[in-house]
Amino acid sequence: MGIDFRSPTRRAALLAVVLALSLLALACGGGGSIPEDPRVLEIGSLAETATYALRDFGPSGIYKYLAPEVQDRCPLEQFVQALEGEVPPLGFQGLKKVKLEDSQAQVTVIWIIGVSTEDVEWRFAQDDDGQWRVLQLPGAEECG
Repeated sequence: MGIDFRSPTRRAALLAVVLALSLLALACGGGGSIPEDPRVLEIGSLAETATYALRDFGPSGIYKYLAPEVQDRCPLEQFVQALEGEVPPLGFQGLKKVKLEDSQAQVTVIWIIGVSTEDVEWRFAQDDDGQWRVLQLPGAEECG
């Protein structure tokens, strides 16, 4: 007998705990280089959401978080094909390094893979509305 996480309330509570722990990991730095900048929390939140979308729904799940210019050059079918064969993450641990460059950021995202972690390099871009979007992630380099 265990806790039933099929309940939306329990899933929301679990997500809140995971997010709080992730933000704590961000605040502690995790041995990387993370600037004290409010944009880092926005990027971290997107990285976590996109990681779990990729885990739960595959490449089509993360597609809506891509920057419009990436979607323009890489249609969904082509994007799914580009990420075929990539090992999906089991979870999101946090951010390791963040380098902010105007409206872009180069970020080392820590994925949980099996019983270990893996550092993956992502690029993010801020759109005209101030929302962060995924500009580049492993496996999608050849797309478009």
